[in-house]
Amino acid sequence: MILADELIPLSTNVDFPLETLRRFHGRTLARADILDCGATALFVRSTTRVNKDLLAGTNVKFVGSATAGIDHIDVDYLARNGIGFAHAPASNAWAVAEYTLAWISILAPDPGSLVCLVGHGNVGVRVEAALRELGYRIRIYDPPLYGESAGTLTDIVEAADVLTLHVPFTHDTAYPTAGMLSDRLLRSMKPGSLLINTARGGIVDDDALATLCRNQRIRAVLDVFQTEPDLPMSVVESVRYCTPHIAGYSIQAKLGAASALVKAYSEWNQHGTATIPPVGRIVQPVGAGCVGTNISRLRTVQAEAEYFFGRYSEQPDRKTFDELRQQYKLCNEVLSTRFVVKT
Repeated sequence: MILADELIPLSTNVDFPLETLRRFHGRTLARADILDCGATALFVRSTTRVNKDLLAGTNVKFVGSATAGIDHIDVDYLARNGIGFAHAPASNAWAVAEYTLAWISILAPDPGSLVCLVGHGNVGVRVEAALRELGYRIRIYDPPLYGESAGTLTDIVEAADVLTLHVPFTHDTAYPTAGMLSDRLLRSMKPGSLLINTARGGIVDDDALATLCRNQRIRAVLDVFQTEPDLPMSVVESVRYCTPHIAGYSIQAKLGAASALVKAYSEWNQHGTATIPPVGRIVQPVGAGCVGTNISRLRTVQAEAEYFFGRYSEQPDRKTFDELRQQYKLCNEVLSTRFVVKT
């Protein structure tokens, strides 16, 4: 039996036989649910914390996460107990990159601006490539990859016209990112500069950021939050450009992550190991039908933020946050898509 988050797009009798797949709600899954159905595999999203409390005493032998980040997974526990694991790095990289580029085009349209990228992984390299094509000046801070050849984090923060974050949430590493942008560092940003966080909540001190935005010292875009899914209205009201952790949402990202997990699980079943295949470009015939309402989100992010602000202001709680996240209408990516014109 496979237990899968209800929002992961899997096809019964295509990906798995109907009788082997059961769905669950991401924030409510409990150990008793796993024991009740005798599940041997678990497919989750970032809303489910996978650790000893959830898995101890169950029959789960494989965990797949349809996410790039894995801070919700206790990978050490899985390894110690011989539980296979796979996730979907890069599956949503183009979606996050397009979201970031959309905000930069709206709030920092001058190509002469200096954009400083903190993190140069799957998302960062895509953002950099697009911005260089547009003529922006770029600096990159990623000490695990390059040391501090580009300067210290303080140097980067102080220099940036736009500071955009593309790092995992880490504690016990040489360069931990938890609490990385403290009140002190945020106050060192240029007046009028822009911070974009699509990485993980907890990297930025949201309360300190809200104070600076409220005083019109800097501007910010937040797609992830320190206390997610319980967002203080003080943060939402002060930052204003907020969305409910949907930067990585696109048709291609969702399908790509699900496909990667299916392939990894199949490989694990056959060989006892699992690897994630690289995510390629999607071939989308022009005019082909799909479930999105827009060909791209490049011109919709501001409207998305305004809609989120209006709805969340009416009822500021986790239920509203999750509903807005679940009801988000997926769009096609543009930068990852190779279009084929039918003649």
